[in-house]
This record gives sequence, C-alpha cells and structure tokens, in this order.
Amino acid sequence: MTKVISFQLSVIRGMGVALSVLLSGVALSSQANQQNSQDKVALYDRFFNPKSYLSETELNALLEQILFVREPYFGSWMHKQKEYAKTHGHFFTTEEYRKLEGNPAIGYFYVGNFKWLPNQKAISIEPFAPTTPDTNVIKPEAWQTAASLVCKKYGLTQRPDAPIKISGALVAVNLEKPYGVYLEVRVSSPHGTLLYRGGIGKATLGDAVGASLDFIVAYAMGIGDGKPVSKDEARRLLENIQKKSGK
Repeated sequence: MTKVISFQLSVIRGMGVALSVLLSGVALSSQANQQNSQDKVALYDRFFNPKSYLSETELNALLEQILFVREPYFGSWMHKQKEYAKTHGHFFTTEEYRKLEGNPAIGYFYVGNFKWLPNQKAISIEPFAPTTPDTNVIKPEAWQTAASLVCKKYGLTQRPDAPIKISGALVAVNLEKPYGVYLEVRVSSPHGTLLYRGGIGKATLGDAVGASLDFIVAYAMGIGDGKPVSKDEARRLLENIQKKSGK
C-alpha cells in the first residue's frame, strides 16, 4: 500500500476514540466546505504528512476540520496524489469517479437512487478482485468467509440471483500495522447503484477484510426506508456506521 494510504489508515484507526466522540450526535456544517482550495490542500498536507510530527491534540483538531468537508473526489487533493493515481481505473469508470463526494477521513460515496427495500433479506456478494501483485495476498476465500459472517450477523441469505448485489475491487492493501484494505465498491439494486471508495485499517488483515464488508453492508442496509435519500442524510449514516465499526 502506498505511503499516503498507509498513513491515512494509521491515523484514522489510531484515533478511534476521538472519531467516535466527534461523530456522536454531530450536526453537519458547511463551514469547512466554504474553505477555498488552497486551505483544503494545506489542511490535507499537514494531516496526512507522516513528517508533520503532530501531537494527538493537533491531529484531533485537524481531523475535526476534515470531517466537515464534503467535496467531489474527481479533481480533489486526494484524487491528484500520485500514490492514489496508481489505484485508479481498476474498477470504477471516469464517470463514476466524477459522482463521488466525501472527504479523506470518511471516504467518498455516491448514493443516487439506491435503496435497500424493507424486508430485503437476499444478497449476492462477490469476492473483491485484486488489482496488483500486493493485493493478491487476500484470497477469494477470505472474502467468502467474511461474507458468511456478515450475512449471519444481519440475518441475510446469499443468493446469486438476489436483487442486491455487492461487487468491488481491492485497489490497495497495507501489509504492515495498521493492516488495511482500500476498496472501490458497487452495491446495485433495482432502483440504483451505491458507490463507495475508501479504506479501513485494523489490527490484523483478516479484521480489516471483515470490517470493510461489515461496514459496506450496514451502510447499504441503512438506506432502506423507500424514501429519497439526501446527500446530508447519506453522509450522516456513513459517519454513524463508521463510528460503530471503530474505523
């Protein structure tokens, strides 16, 4: 996994308690969205630079600012990083990258018309395809095991012809602590397709695989009341699920 992605996972995982405090009952604000591009670049450069040697207090303050940012992924600071450029084009199309919004802390997502309908219990989960020699370390069996555990947890049944289908690609992996996976995911339904690009770091690689799939399923199931989902509602749901998963 590239240095920027590895450090991103390290910071987010290492600050699980702080992240939970920041996300519990927090109201969305447009304050950070009003920052100009130069301010955001400076913010990201400082936060994700391993040579910054920031204290935990300073990292908390920077993380709080980043959490309130919502920006298009395409053309963003993250999108332009050379390390991230190597992870592009393996799964998502250019059009899909243009739909993504979010920030480096929670990841980037697109909800569109996706809905997980009430009483929907059948799901199809495909193992996430490796995209590089490094990502080949995670075998299809690992995803299949994680899928079985997640389905059992949420009372779901795996069925190839299910109307809800999860597919994706493992675009980067960190083989040192924090062990982590970085994914591009499509969750398709008869109404639309949910897109997500982001990573999760955990104490072990197996934990990261399981937590990432758990997060994706929980997030998708939360968009299921049959009503239109606003961007702010989707953002709040995403943050709450990540808080519970300890990202």
